[in-house]
Amino acid sequence: MLTQTDQFTGAQHWPVAEPDSVGVNSDRLAAAYDAASRIAPIQSLLVARYGRLVGEQYFGPYSPQSEGNIRSITKSVVSALVGIALHEGYIQSLDSPIAAWLPEISELKANLHAKEITLRHLLTMSAGLWWIENTGGLRRLYRSSDWVRFILSLPAIRKPGEQFNYNTTLSHLTSVILTRASGMSTLAFAERFLFHDLGIQIRRWDTDPQGICIGGTDLYLTPRQLLMFGQLYLQQGSWPRQQLVPRDWVSQSTQKQIALDRPGFWNPAYTAYGYSWWLRHYHGHAAAVASGYAGQNIVVLPSLALVVVTTANAEVPYSGVMMQANLIDVVIDDYVIPSIQEV
Repeated sequence: MLTQTDQFTGAQHWPVAEPDSVGVNSDRLAAAYDAASRIAPIQSLLVARYGRLVGEQYFGPYSPQSEGNIRSITKSVVSALVGIALHEGYIQSLDSPIAAWLPEISELKANLHAKEITLRHLLTMSAGLWWIENTGGLRRLYRSSDWVRFILSLPAIRKPGEQFNYNTTLSHLTSVILTRASGMSTLAFAERFLFHDLGIQIRRWDTDPQGICIGGTDLYLTPRQLLMFGQLYLQQGSWPRQQLVPRDWVSQSTQKQIALDRPGFWNPAYTAYGYSWWLRHYHGHAAAVASGYAGQNIVVLPSLALVVVTTANAEVPYSGVMMQANLIDVVIDDYVIPSIQEV
């Protein structure tokens, strides 16, 4: 009898099991892949239960070796690194003002509330800076010669901590802080404390003009590497013989830290936000979701011992992206989750 505490112990290769052997109805899972095959931009759908890979399919030219931009799933990876940095002593508290690492705040003298922003506000998207995601702001950021100064020059419209407002630039500030606090690049920090022990080799993580790894997007991973990261969180940060991400950090990150700014932001099923993780339910089962633009998803369901990963093609018009991303969510909600049975 498999239990929820059974741990995945592989690094490069996943143990494979027949779906029915771990309580996944093979016919219903096959229907999930059939439904996914009809969604044009989907690249992959992977399903693991109890650490066993029970479903893996790639669409079009994509394969297990295909590395892709995981978009905003990058935020969840950076969140894990913050938890590690707290444990290792590089960062003392989430409630430390970010001005301790960002002297540009004093130099700019632009925002009355900027000195009150803490790392907790960055992780919960509640810094109070003006921002409307996906309306040209990111293009202006990418054209900027100094991203930190660009971000800190955004108008302060609320006191920090008052309200959730999804803002990719806040995750980049988090990466800047990790770099300055540790004396290592975010990538070097990740390789030393996380990726090496997971057996993950990072080939690409884009940077800003100052060479800082972009904190909110532009990390490239394969679908199996995403599945591994999800499995790590299912196992509460534990990997064979070691605790890679502190257990309490995993718990805090995947619990409600702030209410959403408005119902249905990005996905009408999302109910709250943790530390760079979305929260929702599937058929009554609580899930933590690391989600990226246009259908990149890691869905972690502890009560089902289940991890689901999707990747998709982001290079389509924005309105089409949201429609296709919602269709991908339907595959998970209407096909994958109902395939789960008791073991």
